Amino acid sequence: MSKISKPLPAEPFSRDVIFWDDLAETWRTGKKNTILSPEPLVTITWTNTGANTDVTPDTDTEVDIEFAQRITVQIDSTDGNNTSTDFDVNIETSLDGRIWDTEPYAERNIGNGKLVTFLVTPGPKKMRLRGDNNDAGTTGYITARVFIVR
Repeated sequence: MSKISKPLPAEPFSRDVIFWDDLAETWRTGKKNTILSPEPLVTITWTNTGANTDVTPDTDTEVDIEFAQRITVQIDSTDGNNTSTDFDVNIETSLDGRIWDTEPYAERNIGNGKLVTFLVTPGPKKMRLRGDNNDAGTTGYITARVFIVR
């Protein structure tokens, strides 16, 4: 087995490219360093929710998803206090941050003791989560985590 005594040549990270400038809304030529930048994880919780629809989480959080490349949502119903076996997490979106969907942009149903991760299609400017506990006589303790990469 031979050893490499010199480092291998590397392609420069920054090179001339044609790219779309979102802010200027035009094509540009030049150098563009494309680095995917993960945002801090956003945690949203529902605690002690009875059977109800369109429940606002404990902290109503609007998540900025403008220019997102990837959006991943994870729903967790493994909290020992959760007894709901039928809880919907609904994603509502807004194009301007003021007018919100009246029907979910995306949604997932989760049973008791489950952990589910799914992708959401980027596009809108903002998103927020709402919950539906569809299981009468139960209590929902649900955590959702939102991971965004720009």
